[in-house]
Amino acid sequence: MCYTVRGLELCRVTIWGFDGATVYDYFVQPEEEVVDYNTRFSGVTESYVYGQNSKTFKEVQSDLLNFINEDTILIGHALDSDLRVLKLVNSKIVDTSLIFPHERGFPFRNSLKNLMSVHLNKQIQTSNYGNSPYEDALSCLELIMVKIQLYYAQRRLTI
Repeated sequence: MCYTVRGLELCRVTIWGFDGATVYDYFVQPEEEVVDYNTRFSGVTESYVYGQNSKTFKEVQSDLLNFINEDTILIGHALDSDLRVLKLVNSKIVDTSLIFPHERGFPFRNSLKNLMSVHLNKQIQTSNYGNSPYEDALSCLELIMVKIQLYYAQRRLTI
């Protein structure tokens, strides 16, 4: 996401399959004037957004609607904001921000970085060049696997 005169707008969409293969990866040209590319966190710069690997928002949304449908399961962290900015609705989501709720309850959320540190003793998002969407996606998958293992470990104890 980047900051524009209208607020937060999409500036990159990256989607991986469950096997780790890249399904979709494009930079998105914001519809409004950019105030801050949020490079510190996103790694996105103006040259990426208007480079060869970029599309308009409408093109990206159209592309996504060609392979994301009502049966597609989306896995990620804080997906509500991603889906809101994409102007998409999907009811089959696995969201690590919900599966690992904050100890103070809603509306508070644990960061993905915190969840990885606490549950897997791994440090992520340490680059000075912005977060890696691949690292974030892999982290979500790892956290889901931890949750599944914990669930089945608890079920074995109660049987």
